[in-house]
Order: sequence, then structure tokens, then C-alpha cells
Amino acid sequence: MKVWEPGLRDEAAIGLVRLLARPAWAGSDTAAALRAALRKLADDPKPVVRAQASHGILLLDDDPGPAATVISRVRERILREQDPNVLSVQLRQVAAVIPDESSGELDQFLEELAGQPQGAFLQPGAPSGEPPEASPWTLRDEVAETVAEMLTRLAVVDGAPFSAGRLADWLSRPLRDANRTKMLLRHLQPYLNPPDGTGQEATFTQLAAVVQAIRAAWPAAANPAAGGPTGGAAARDAALIAHQLAQQLDRASGAHDHQSPATSAVPRGADPVFAAYAIPMLCDLGAVQHPQVTQPVIQALINLSQVSPAGALQAVAQTVPASGPYVTDPFAASTVCAYLTRLLAEHRDLVLGTDAGLTAFRYLLEAFAGAGDPAALALVYGFAEAFR
Repeated sequence: MKVWEPGLRDEAAIGLVRLLARPAWAGSDTAAALRAALRKLADDPKPVVRAQASHGILLLDDDPGPAATVISRVRERILREQDPNVLSVQLRQVAAVIPDESSGELDQFLEELAGQPQGAFLQPGAPSGEPPEASPWTLRDEVAETVAEMLTRLAVVDGAPFSAGRLADWLSRPLRDANRTKMLLRHLQPYLNPPDGTGQEATFTQLAAVVQAIRAAWPAAANPAAGGPTGGAAARDAALIAHQLAQQLDRASGAHDHQSPATSAVPRGADPVFAAYAIPMLCDLGAVQHPQVTQPVIQALINLSQVSPAGALQAVAQTVPASGPYVTDPFAASTVCAYLTRLLAEHRDLVLGTDAGLTAFRYLLEAFAGAGDPAALALVYGFAEAFR
């Protein structure tokens, strides 16, 4: 048959996968022959053919049996695959059925993959002898991306031991491979504030290690005398990671959800549980004194002030530096001054009735007014009027 000629085998694989994906063909008298042909293509010497056939990796068995899991059916095939493009396709098929899989078997499979050459990126550090630039986490590698998605879910939703332990190890040393950390943070985003709370506590526990490590490393990393070029790279990585996490907390607050006021009086994330997790973490992130970190931290805290006005005010005052580029930035000033104006109108007792609230409010007002911001100077007069 012509379909077995070298240039047409990948197209044959595409056709077979499409046929077997249709119930009418999968249950037909010719299904066994179709699967046999697809299995042959899945073992083809050409990676491009194997990659196309791998889109149907879950369709290869004639009768997998009622107790057979996806992992038990495809485990050996994936563990022996060396081509990264083929491996990416195979792992994506498995990732698509994670909710229906046994978390224990899937976690054990990732541990086995870590012991294979193609899974070396799952080890705690870069493969021995390779520079950090050679890590597959450096680029948007599809294999690493898919495994990160699987591993984070297994860690925070299922508490699977290998995945949870490996994730904790990586996140406790976020600057060892900043690209890996940023990829993992992306995949933890859905669990920051899920509607049913699934994985939220475990996610914040994992992220606390990142924040504490970044906060501890920042003073030395930001000091040019601490490490020369290395110190500069560490400072950049620390700021980028802190910026990403602050933005994710801001998005998770729900303030940017496009919802009708009739259906949602406050953002979905404005709830005490999320605020209790997020506000202390944002305070710690605020220790990274960099304008690109400070702004998303402040924005997230302002969003959370709806549920915790006093806690948010103290956190904002703690985060805003007394001087420097942040307080002289017009956008930052407009953000904070609008917040202070609302506080004075909606929470007058908090501002004027407590020593802590008054001290925090005055500190913020004086920081921006001292930098000459017109909005802050105008607010000074309004603040003075409040005492009359």
C-alpha cells in the first residue's frame, strides 16, 4: 500500500488516529486491524511518524481491561521514548486525563521518569556537568511544561509524595533555576483562589518557601558590592520572580474579573480565607524594594482592603518606601492617592479613630506629598479639613 511509503507514514498515522477516535470506527469489525496498524506506526523509526501516532496513544489497546489505568497502558512506551517531540505528545495525552487517573500511579510514573535520561530535568538540580543555560526549563520546552502542569496538580491537589517533595525542594531554592521557578508559579496560579478551595492551602504553603527565600536573598542580591555581575543577575531573577508572584496574587484577588455589579458586589477573591493567606505573603514580597514589584503588591493589597481594611492599610504603609523611584512615579501616586481618598470617605473611623490607622495614613500621604505629587498635595488639604 502506498501509505507505507516513507513520506506518507505520518499522514497514515493522522488518519488512523482520527478514525479510531470515532466511536463508530472504534467499535467496528476493522478496529483491531486499525489499532494494529497504528501500533506499528507508534514504533516507527522516524520520530515525526511516532509523534503523529502518539496522538492516539490511548487508543492502541484492543481490550485494555476494566482495571487498566492510562499509566499502566502507556508507561513502558513513554519511558523508553528518547525523542523530546514524541515524548511531549505522549505526555500531553496523559495530562489530559489526570483527573481520572490514579494519583499514586501517576506520581510513581514521574519518579520513574526522573530516573531516565530524558527526565533528568526532574532531578533537584541541572544534570551533572551541564551549565544552568542547558536546563530544559530555560526555554518553553513542551516536555517540561507538561510535566510541570502534572506535577503541580499532583503536589497541591493530591499531596502525592514524590511530586510534593520535589516541588517543595525546587521552590525552597527559587534562584537556583529562576526559569524553572517561573514556570512552576504559572502552573500554581489556578490553585491560589479556586472556587471550591481545592489545593489552596497546599499552594500557599509551597509559595511561602519561595517568598521567604527571595526575601532572605534580596538584600545581598540587590547590593552591587555583594557579588558583582553574579549579584546583579541574582537581583534581576529575585525581582522577576517577586513581580510574577505579586501579579498572580493580584489576579487571584478577582478584582479584574469582568462581572456585572448585579451578580457580584465584590470581587470573587475578596473573601476572608484568601485575604488571610495573601496579605501576609504580599507584605513579605513588599520587602523586595523594586518599583516593578511594589506596584502589583500595592494593587493587590488595595483590592483586598474590601475584606480587611485595617490589615490592608498597615500592609500598604509597610510596603511603600519613604523615598526613591516608587513615590516619585505618577502612576503609583495616582493609585495610592485614590485609595487614600476612598479610605477617608468610606472608613473614616479607621483613619481618624485609631492610632495605627492614622499613623499609616499620614505616612503614605506624606511620602507622596513630599515627592511633590499634585494629587497627594491636594489630598493633604482634604485631610486637614477632616479635622475641622
